[in-house]
Amino acid sequence: MFNVTCINGTNVNCTANTSCTPCIRKCVGDACEESEVPLSNYAKARIIIYIITFLLSLLGNGCVVLVTFKKILSRQSVTAFKLLITHLAFVDFLVSCNTFVLIPNELNNAEADDGLPMCTFKRMLRQAPLTASIATILIIAIERYRGIAKDFRYRKWTVRRVCVSLVIVWIISIGIYIPSMVWLKTTRGTVDCKEVTSLQNKRIYAVFLITFEYVVPLAIIAFCNYKIITVIRRRSHAMTEVLSDENKQRDLEQRKTTRILIAIVIGFAILALPNQIFFAYLDIADKRGKYSETWDVLQMLGILLLLHTSFNAAVYSIMDNQFRTDAKELCCCCNKKAGPSKRTSSSTSSTSANKSGSRERHAMSAV
Repeated sequence: MFNVTCINGTNVNCTANTSCTPCIRKCVGDACEESEVPLSNYAKARIIIYIITFLLSLLGNGCVVLVTFKKILSRQSVTAFKLLITHLAFVDFLVSCNTFVLIPNELNNAEADDGLPMCTFKRMLRQAPLTASIATILIIAIERYRGIAKDFRYRKWTVRRVCVSLVIVWIISIGIYIPSMVWLKTTRGTVDCKEVTSLQNKRIYAVFLITFEYVVPLAIIAFCNYKIITVIRRRSHAMTEVLSDENKQRDLEQRKTTRILIAIVIGFAILALPNQIFFAYLDIADKRGKYSETWDVLQMLGILLLLHTSFNAAVYSIMDNQFRTDAKELCCCCNKKAGPSKRTSSSTSSTSANKSGSRERHAMSAV
C-alpha cells in the first residue's frame, strides 16, 4: 500500500521515496482528502473553453482540408504550398484532440488512471503532432525560400515529393519519442504515469528535444523568412514598369504566401511553443508529476495550445482571398446543386405551358 504524505497542508517531495505518492486531491493537515471534490467554476469554464476550441478547430481545419480535396477531386491544380498548408491543418486538428485528454483530467483533478497503453497514446498525441507541425512549417519555409530566393534555378515540388517529405516528417516525429515511450511506467491503483530513468538521462533527452524540435527549425525558418523578405524588397525597389503582368501577379502571390508563413510562425511561437518549453523545464528541473506546483500553469498553457489549433485556419481566412472564395463555394455547394434542378423544373413547366398555349391557339384558328 502506498503512503500519501502531507505536511502542513502541502505535498512532501516523494522523489526520493518510492513508497510515497503525492496527494492528488487536497492536503488537509497531514492527511490527504480522498473524497470527491466538486468542480470549481474555474474548472467548468476551462472545460467550456476546451470544447469551444475543439469545435473551432474542427470547423476551420476541416474546411481547409475539404477545400483542398475538392480541388483534387475536380482535377484542379494544387500547389505544394497548398498541400503543406492542408497537412498543417490536419496536424492542428490532431493537436486539438488533446481536448479528450484535458477534460477527464479536469474532472479527476489530475491525470486519469488509464494504464500504460493509454498513457503512452496520450503522450504521443500531445507530442508527435506538435513536432510534425513545426516540421511542416519548416518545409513550407524552405519551399518558399527556394521558390522565391532561388527563382528560376528552383525546381518546383511535385505532389509525390511533398508526400514523401511528409512521410519522413511523421517517421521522425514518432521516432524521436521512442525513448520517452520506453521509459514510461505506471503503477496500478494510482494515477502515476511517468518516465522511469535517471535524472541525467531526462535532462539530456529534454535538451535534445527542445534543440532538435524547436531551436534549430525556428532558426532555419527565421533565416528563410529573412532571405525571402530581402529578395522581395529588392524586387520592389526595381522598376515595376518593366515587369510583365504575369510577373506582377507572381510577385503579389509571393508576398501573400510570405505574410501567411510569417503569421503562422508567430502564432506557433506565442501559442504552442511555451507549452513545450515548460514541459522541457519540468524534465530538467525534475518537477514533472508534481501537480501541486505546476497544475495551474499546465492548464493555462493547454488552453493556449488549443487556441493555436484554430489560429492557422483563421489566418488563411483573413489573409487568403482565394481560400475565402473556395470556402464559400464549398458551403454553398448544396444550394448550387439544388438551384439548377429548380431552374430545370421551372423551365420544363414553362415549356409545357407554352406547348399547351400553342395547341389552344391552333385549335382556335381551326375553329
